[in-house]
Amino acid sequence: MRRIAPSLVAYSSLALAAVALAACGSDTAATSTPADTTTAPSRQAAAAPPACYPNCIDAQLVGLKLAGVSMPNADLRGANLQKANLTGANLSGAKLTGADFTYAILDRANLSGVEADRVQLPAASFQGTNFRGAYLHSSSIFGSKAAGADFSGATLRNAGMSDLDLRGANLSGANLTLAQMEANNLSRANLSGADLTDATLEGALLDRTNLTNANLTKANLQYATTGKAIWSNTTCPNGSVTSTGC
Repeated sequence: MRRIAPSLVAYSSLALAAVALAACGSDTAATSTPADTTTAPSRQAAAAPPACYPNCIDAQLVGLKLAGVSMPNADLRGANLQKANLTGANLSGAKLTGADFTYAILDRANLSGVEADRVQLPAASFQGTNFRGAYLHSSSIFGSKAAGADFSGATLRNAGMSDLDLRGANLSGANLTLAQMEANNLSRANLSGADLTDATLEGALLDRTNLTNANLTKANLQYATTGKAIWSNTTCPNGSVTSTGC
């Protein structure tokens, strides 16, 4: 029997190993998972309205996540929305009389033209929220965050709204007669043309607040900081009209 040289056997073994490795690499490349190029959505989809919509009178909606929900003209009278997340929601024209939004988040929501007599909004957040033309008579709004909110033309007569952060808020033309606004931060807020007759602004901060054409007849400004407020044709608590300060 003819013997094969050891060097030839070793060479053949090395060649076979190289071929096997190449084949393995080829299979791996062929079966590798392609990169995921799917682009994540830029924001979450808007929440769907609750099953009770549009007639949600006395509904229990505590803690619901309703960010971006569209519920115009909803009837939410007496509804319980404590701790609900309504960021960016559309509730324009809704009926909210007696509804409870304690600790709720309504940042950048649209509540223009709502009927919200005696609504509960304590310790809530509605920064940048649209309340234009809203009816909020005798509502409780104390201790809330309302920076940049728009209350222009709104009715807030006899509203309890002490200790509010209203920096940069728009309250032009608002009815604030008898409103309790103690310790409010109204820095750079717009109160031009607002009616503050008999309102309580004790301890409020009015730094660069626009009081042009505002009516402060019989208002309580005790301990309020008004040094940098903008006065122009403003009616002071004593009934005098000034453009230099009350």
